[in-house]
Amino acid sequence: MRCDDYGAFGLAWKSATTLRGSYDRAERYARVLTSVSTYEVEPTADGSFMHLHRSGERRLGMRLSNEATIASIASISQQVASAPFRPLAVFFKHAAPATLEHHEAYFSCPVYFGTDRDALLVSTETLRMPNKLGDPGLSRFFETHLEAEVEALGDAIPLDRQVRDHVATCLSEGIPAVSDVARHLGMSGRTLQRRLAEQGVTYQTMVDEARRQLAKRLLQQTNFSLIEVAFMTGFSGQSAFTRAFKRWAGQTPRSYRLQAQGISSPS
Repeated sequence: MRCDDYGAFGLAWKSATTLRGSYDRAERYARVLTSVSTYEVEPTADGSFMHLHRSGERRLGMRLSNEATIASIASISQQVASAPFRPLAVFFKHAAPATLEHHEAYFSCPVYFGTDRDALLVSTETLRMPNKLGDPGLSRFFETHLEAEVEALGDAIPLDRQVRDHVATCLSEGIPAVSDVARHLGMSGRTLQRRLAEQGVTYQTMVDEARRQLAKRLLQQTNFSLIEVAFMTGFSGQSAFTRAFKRWAGQTPRSYRLQAQGISSPS
């Protein structure tokens, strides 16, 4: 792959002043490239991971696609870097092939399989290298252009509803981090918080609303016990759930359920 194969995104990647700037753009503007993958730059003691996030079963097609995507990131990093690009290590979630010889020859570093991530680990020094074509003016121009492209993509479903719906699907395992929800929606955590703020709401407001709506549906439409409803809406226990529900609805969960079922509460 070549930077030019990625259109405006490729130009923005090249014009970023450093490789870290290029990676940040992949994290922030992935939606102009794909609707099935997101990227994340995660600082660590040795540098930063450039993560590829793509959900789904690790069948052969996805394994090959993930390897090709990580290889493409390495390729276009080499194309823009002003010094030889060599990651510290490469990681894949799927099992190793029969031999690692070709992978390690391509990436020029250790390649690990059966890990908890699909990612490149890149040193801080490498990320700070100036890009060959890095230009502050062009960088600002293409950043503005990509922002406009992301906005133009739009969504048939309003952003706040997308956030509430996704949070609701995660609550049984705990309240999801804003970065996880943002990744699911194809943007960075900073972008998600900014776009919610533009709508006059916060992420915490969306979490509370998702819990409230889910709790009401479960009380109205299921026979789950109150403790089960509490856990399914992300609470550690029934008492915390009851306090929150009384704040939302002005009555206890039990009273709300009886009322929804047309049963009078015992006096």
